[in-house]
Amino acid sequence: MSRSDRYFVNGGDLSGLGGLAVRYSAVTMTAQVMRFLIQTVSTMILARLLTPDDYGLAGMVTTRRQISNLFWFNIMASVAIAAMLAATFRLSHFSTSGPS
Repeated sequence: MSRSDRYFVNGGDLSGLGGLAVRYSAVTMTAQVMRFLIQTVSTMILARLLTPDDYGLAGMVTTRRQISNLFWFNIMASVAIAAMLAATFRLSHFSTSGPS
């Protein structure tokens, strides 16, 4: 048996793969639910411990930080897309121009 044949021993039976997909989907969903619950409980605890003014200030600081991060992410994504387009243009120019 060659090295690559051992991955195809079951003759294309995907029941094992389907079971893995279902199991990993359940793990992912459970993790997302847990993350939601932890965030909700931590927000409730902060709302209880902080005064309304402090809680609002914390919300504004978090929002400003997120907006700043989103701004810089968009700038970097735009630069990356522009670089890919420029490279594509250069490559297409070389591939369409034949020898003269």
